Amino acid sequence: MGKVEGTVFVINFQFIHRLLVAKIGLSLLLLTGIFNAAAQALPEGLERWRGSVYYVLQSESRLCQEADAREACDAFSQKQAELLCQMLGCSQHAWRLIVQGHPGQIIAALPDVAAGQKLELLLSEQVLLQIRSVSDMDAYQVVCGGTALPDGQELVGVDGSELPLVLDTRVLLSQEHLQQVDFEYSTYSDLPAVMIEFTPEGAQRFGRVTQDHVGRQLAMVLVTPDTQKVISAPWVSGVIREGKLQISGVSVSEAKNMVRDLRQSMLVPMKIEQICTVTRKANSLAVEQEVCVPVKNNELTSMEVK
Repeated sequence: MGKVEGTVFVINFQFIHRLLVAKIGLSLLLLTGIFNAAAQALPEGLERWRGSVYYVLQSESRLCQEADAREACDAFSQKQAELLCQMLGCSQHAWRLIVQGHPGQIIAALPDVAAGQKLELLLSEQVLLQIRSVSDMDAYQVVCGGTALPDGQELVGVDGSELPLVLDTRVLLSQEHLQQVDFEYSTYSDLPAVMIEFTPEGAQRFGRVTQDHVGRQLAMVLVTPDTQKVISAPWVSGVIREGKLQISGVSVSEAKNMVRDLRQSMLVPMKIEQICTVTRKANSLAVEQEVCVPVKNNELTSMEVK
């Protein structure tokens, strides 16, 4: 077990082996904008992406459904695009953002079909983060002694342990309170660490949570549609108000995997509205231009990209 002390959130855990997306290792172009169902000219400057596969994604964020929140929606879409880029291993210099068209849309220009399939797998994985209180109840007594659980509490499995923990069902913080997650080396021990920065609201909330839990445990829980599991349950030894946490006591691979999991939890659900390929085609004035031709039924499995 780890502990919370000062501004450092120290966590010791064995990482949950999850089936997440492998890095593509190929350039990825991410934009925010819109394509119509018919073949359409590409935005200026994208000629070099001829032959690419374009995915038109629609974010289901509540923010982008509000009529008077366009600017906030565009900023949010940029952040979501950056997360996708980080998780797919794109080259930072090989993509740019164009804020135009329908709010909440992200257009991903991928180099080949395999990259598109990895994107689809990434979007199909739904991972949520929950920070919850650990109950004072003895889980052993519940599991082996027949002690009944009170309302508002449940048993949740712990990674690397046969004995679960008794947790409050109320979620104190979630992935919505995360601002940024990065892999770094600890400034205290030069060991691998996960750096977490909360949003302004999340920082205030986490400060109150740590104040209320000094001397108690908090559980970090990863939740999928089918499972939930505690990845760590550190003891809180002090109040943290700065909104920045450092998770250490893990290996390089464990830290990088956790960064990937936490970043994925920050992705809002997205649906694939359209898939098209980039080609060159003459317009009504016989002038050739780059266009995006929709793929029939959004099926790429048997298609060869030119």
